[in-house]
Amino acid sequence: LVKDLVNEEMVVFVCSTTGQGEPPDNMKRFWKFIMRKNLPVTCLSGLKFGVLGLGDSSYAKYNFIAKKLFRRLQNLGGEILVPLGLADDQHEWGCDAVVDEWSRGLWQKLISIYPIKDGVRSAPLDSGIPYKFIFCYLPAANHLEFSKKNPYLAALTGNQRVTATEHFQDTRLISLDISAVVDKMRYEPGDVVMVQPRNLPHNVNALLELLPYKPDMLITFHSLDDDDDSTTSLPKQATTLREIATNYLDFMSVPRRCFFQLLSHFSTDENEKEKLVELGQPEGTDERYSYANRPRRTILEVLQDFHLTASKISLERIFDIFPPIQPRAFSIASSPTRHRGKLQILVAVVRYKTRLQLPRQGVCSTWLASLQPNDRVPVWLKRGGIRFPAKQHCILIGPGTGIAPFRSAAHERTSNGNAGRCRTRDKGL
Repeated sequence: LVKDLVNEEMVVFVCSTTGQGEPPDNMKRFWKFIMRKNLPVTCLSGLKFGVLGLGDSSYAKYNFIAKKLFRRLQNLGGEILVPLGLADDQHEWGCDAVVDEWSRGLWQKLISIYPIKDGVRSAPLDSGIPYKFIFCYLPAANHLEFSKKNPYLAALTGNQRVTATEHFQDTRLISLDISAVVDKMRYEPGDVVMVQPRNLPHNVNALLELLPYKPDMLITFHSLDDDDDSTTSLPKQATTLREIATNYLDFMSVPRRCFFQLLSHFSTDENEKEKLVELGQPEGTDERYSYANRPRRTILEVLQDFHLTASKISLERIFDIFPPIQPRAFSIASSPTRHRGKLQILVAVVRYKTRLQLPRQGVCSTWLASLQPNDRVPVWLKRGGIRFPAKQHCILIGPGTGIAPFRSAAHERTSNGNAGRCRTRDKGL
């Protein structure tokens, strides 16, 4: 609990920064507590702490929360365990460039405080890390009905390209029908819709061909960790490995170092294992960057390169090997008044070339662009950080799809009797 912090002896904080120097959602309660002005300046005098910030130096408020938290803990009497670490996603090696070095310093400090007893050795992977899930095969069934519990499955009503055909960027206006829940999904200009993307069928098929399991056989799984928040969106009823690969496994992202480390434990092929171990070591950063990060090689493509190892992946480790597909946030581009019962977003379809033969594609944008009328999109709303004045004159400038919240605000104003002007009406959004 947050208030138990004053009784802790040692805490390591890993935090990001969102918006304009704001804490992430899962940190807001803690942030409100730790920034209280009535906290005694010695309330954390018994605490040793470390802070690692995960940020992006292309933003003005780069690692703002981590820096402020570090100073605040000092001001409340905390003792620095390790120097402040500021990871930068803009670095050519990504956040790992700082995370690896900072982590080594942390472990060295911890070992100096809590020395390892003589004779103690690292446990094998399968005995040292508890399984998160237990899988069970079920008898065959004629029909499997699949649904998600929390997101609303909105029907697609429009998928229109809004950029000129000669323009290099394919940008779509995606329209969703929320008329059945319009009273439960109220939004204002500046709000955000979260979209849970899905993997494309041909990519799912490519992954399932590598794994040694029947993709369409019914299975259930049960979390062995009741406190694991990452499992709450998983289906509670019977499902298939195909459905899991389609809706939950992010195998089209670039793998991180821990992926290579864990994958190496499954390998029984000497050559593949040696290479995976090398790519998973801190000393292999240059080679890992050249192999995976620079060309944006996906987890799927890595498994295709190491197909002998892929065929040995344990089903119980499926959620350890593959990260979950993260929802994407889009500024709402529609007006709640003018487009009542609808929800619209502007989506720039991500597609670019690297030295690899196949073009790189964005998982969510490519999936949305492929949808047909009445296809379902899992969505939910989130309050945005922008609020527009009701009557003041505004000049709205948005680069690319950054125009989305301004489109929402402009339509809302015109629906209420106010109007502006468009320089290129025939190419307007």
